[in-house]
Amino acid sequence: MKKSIAKGYQPFSAEYVVAHAKWKKSRGRQPSMSYKGERNPHKALALALIDLRGRKHERNQERKQTGSTLITEDELLRRVAAEEIDPAKVCVLAPR
Repeated sequence: MKKSIAKGYQPFSAEYVVAHAKWKKSRGRQPSMSYKGERNPHKALALALIDLRGRKHERNQERKQTGSTLITEDELLRRVAAEEIDPAKVCVLAPR
């Protein structure tokens, strides 16, 4: 793993701390960053992972509350034609 992988994150963010720990592990070393005032690197990494899981859980809860789901194009067209879905509220993801 290259160290440049962590450049996509804000310094000292949870994502940065986790990416830095992965980079250090790939070099056979221990984590060495602090996070949110926790100076013990192992506890800081654990705290960063907990924060990331919490954010993921919040996004999933938000998705459930808004009714956001992934469906096929055929299913989308069927639901729009049956007026089950408001076309103005549809977000279409382009295939890769």
